[in-house]
Formats: sequence, structure tokens, C-alpha cells
Amino acid sequence: MIRHWNEKKTADFLNKMVVHLIAFVERYFYLLAAILLIIECINLYYRIDLANIYDWDEARHGVNAYEMLNRNNYLVNFYDGAPDYWNLKPPISFWFVILGYKLFGFNTLGLRFFSGLSMIALSVLLLLFVKSRYGRLAALIACAAFISCAPLVLEHCGRSGDPDAFYLLFFTLSVLCLIKVKQSPWFFYLSGLFFSFAFLTKSWHAFSLLIIIGLFYLASGRVKLLRVKHYLLFALFAIFPIILWAALRYPFDGTKFFTGMVQYDLLKRSSSAIEGHTGDKYYYLNFIMQSYTYWFLLLCSTFTAMLATGKRASFERNKQEIIALACWILVPFILFSLSKSKLYWYIYPLFPAMAACIGIFSAHLIKLKKLSLSVLLILLVLFSFYQSEKMILRQVKVRGTTDVQTVFQPIDRNPNYKKAHVFAESSIGWSQSTHLAALLYGDLVPQKTGIAGFTKDRRKNSLLLLEKKRANEKRVNEAGYRTIAQNKKYFLVTK
Repeated sequence: MIRHWNEKKTADFLNKMVVHLIAFVERYFYLLAAILLIIECINLYYRIDLANIYDWDEARHGVNAYEMLNRNNYLVNFYDGAPDYWNLKPPISFWFVILGYKLFGFNTLGLRFFSGLSMIALSVLLLLFVKSRYGRLAALIACAAFISCAPLVLEHCGRSGDPDAFYLLFFTLSVLCLIKVKQSPWFFYLSGLFFSFAFLTKSWHAFSLLIIIGLFYLASGRVKLLRVKHYLLFALFAIFPIILWAALRYPFDGTKFFTGMVQYDLLKRSSSAIEGHTGDKYYYLNFIMQSYTYWFLLLCSTFTAMLATGKRASFERNKQEIIALACWILVPFILFSLSKSKLYWYIYPLFPAMAACIGIFSAHLIKLKKLSLSVLLILLVLFSFYQSEKMILRQVKVRGTTDVQTVFQPIDRNPNYKKAHVFAESSIGWSQSTHLAALLYGDLVPQKTGIAGFTKDRRKNSLLLLEKKRANEKRVNEAGYRTIAQNKKYFLVTK
């Protein structure tokens, strides 16, 4: 009797706690949302200005944007003084980096600032979308799941100068407009417009959006409502910006850039594993399970519970959103799983949709007032957020500077060395990240002829980058070179 009374008392207490928690979230939604966005700002901007530029995409984009700005040519991307036919991307992502350079200077903050801002804008969009349709609790859980997605924060997106954060923003805007087409056909056209922006950011990756739009209209039955004028206006919004860019780019090098886009960036990447970027059919599933572990398990469990407790009337009421979210997740996942070249950031567009589903499913189940289920889900949400945030902050704290990049910082774009030739010994070479560091911190012009080139160069302000070792120190002393910058591993000398 006493045991039964204690169990009932405990159950009543937990029920009241759940009710009070939901009421607290409803009442203080904007405060809690602000706290989440502050946490996201810390994730994205804490120590973002360190000299630790990453090779390949980030460094390449940084150099492209720098040379565009120097040449006052905002349509053609250059690398090392020549048109770049390796980085075959349209120019929108470069424009954001250029704007960052203009606002914050030539440094890693300028390189990365707008990537972080794009992620914050995306979080706000996700909050507002989920709140407007599924309530405040769902919106906060979705936002928490999104901002604590470690890959989006740490790798090739929010904290880097890559194009993926901008692409992700345009991709998400396109799908959110698609969901709102019931309100006005103008959202259909806007969906096409954001597709064009996504294409002008990351090229052929954006074509998965056209598949999503097509499948959404077929599956929802809205294709019957479309008339010729709708198709024409959609094509105008979706294609005209791309045609305009192509027309402005064409006079520079004809079809060379576009041919490379088709032959290399589209056909070769999809049909063969180029540059060693390969993986099996489970590559992306394994990536999600390893990098988004706790939230992914919560998504799977809540999805299963939704299927068990769902009602047909509820499906019909939310049919449009369900179809859009399903296409949003499945199309990129299947499309890039079929592609031969595989890189984990190809499926980044899935994560906003997955976060939205986590929020929607979890909030719905919590509000069912099944005590054990509600308490379990609340604990799982808090645990997933805590573990994900802990991993993000741990990674951010341990990332340091790169010595071969910091050695250029003392030059601080000194006018005496403006456009000075800088040489590097063969053991160092010019990786893309070192190349960009020389541009940003020194406004230098990297040369590839090594020590011999430096010796022959007649310019008085030319520089030589050397490793700090005894043989090099002896060479510098014998030649009478002057050290102008150094750290524990490298030094820069001039004649």
C-alpha cells in the first residue's frame, strides 16, 4: 500500500515536472532561442581567427577570392596568376570571402566570417519554420540538434572559408519555399531562384534540388495545378541568373571553363572516384552514424515511435511537409551514394532536414503525456546536446596555429614588401594553405624556383622561407642575409 502510494506520488511529481517544463519552454521561447544562438556563435567564432588555413578547398577559395579582388575581376577566379581550371565553381562563394576581406582585413576572420553568419541565418530560418508549424518546443529541439551538428561546425562548413555554408543556406531556402507553395505560387518561383543561387555557389551539386522539387510536386499531387505560365516563370527564376553569369563569363575564355565544369566536375566526379575520394555504398550512412551519433539515434528511435503512434489524419494534415522533408533527406543521400566520388560534405544538405525531424518527432512524443516516454525523450535530448557540444568545444580548443603560416604574420602587409617575390626551399614548397598565408599576411607573390631562384632574383625586397636548421642558419650567415620574421620552425630572410 505504502509502495503503491510512493510510486503514484513520484509519477505525479514527474508529470508536473514535464508539464512545467513544456510551459517554461513556451513562455521563455525567445530567451532560450537567444541562448542557443549565443552557443552557436561560440561554436562558430571562438578562435576562428587563428592562422590554421586548411589545404585544398578552403585555401583554394581564399586564393581565388584574393586574386579576384586584386584584379578587380569578380567573374573569373585565378590561382597563382592564371585562370583556375581546377576549382570549377561559379563565383558567389568567392564574393562572400571578398566581402569578408574588405570588412575584416586579410586574415582568417575575413576568410571565414560569412560562413559562420550563413550558419546562424540558417539556424534562425529553421527555428522560425519549425515554430510556425509545429510549436516552440519542436523549434528549440530542432535548433539544438542543428547547432550542435559537429561536422557542420568543424569541417568544411561553418568554421571554414569553403562554399558549403553558403550553399547549405541557399539549398535550405529553396526547400523551405517549396514547402510554402500552398500559400502562394510565388514561393515556387522563389524556390527556383534559390536553386540558381545554390548552383552559382557549388555548381552541379545543386541539381539535387531540381529532383527534390520535381518529386515533391509529383508526390503531393500539386503537379496537376501547374500551368504553362508556372513552368515558364519557374524557368525564368531558376535559369536566368545562371545564363546571365555564363554570358558575362563567356567573353573571357569562351567555353573552356564550362567544358571543364561538365567534363570534370560533373561527368568524371559522378562516374569515377577522382583524387582518391572513394567509398562503399555505406560511406554516408557510416559518416552520419559516426559524426552525428546521439542525434541520429534519437531521430531513428523517435521516427519508429511516430510510426507506431501515428494516425492517418495526422499524415494527411501534414502531408506536404512530410513529403518535402522525406525528399530533402533521401534525394541527396541516394544521389551521392550512387556517385563514384565521395566526400562527406556532399551530404551536408541533409542535416537541417534531420534536425527539423528530430525536433518535430521529439516534441510530438513528449506532448503525448506518456510519462516514461516524455521523461526519457527529455533526457535523451539534453544528453545528445551536451555530448555533441562537448565534442565541438573540445575540438575547437585543441586546434592551434600552423607554424609555416604564422611566420608570415610579422610582415603585417608592410609596404616595403608589397608584391615582393617570396621563395621557399624545396622541403617546404608551396602548399595551397602556405600560398594563401603569404598573400593574406604579407601581400607577397610566391615563386616556385626555390633557393636558386632567390639567389638569382635581383629585387632587394625578395624573401626566402627556410626551415630552422643548422645548415640553413649557416647559409644565411655566410650570405649576409637578414632575418625579418621567425618562429620555432621557420624563418624568413631578405638580402
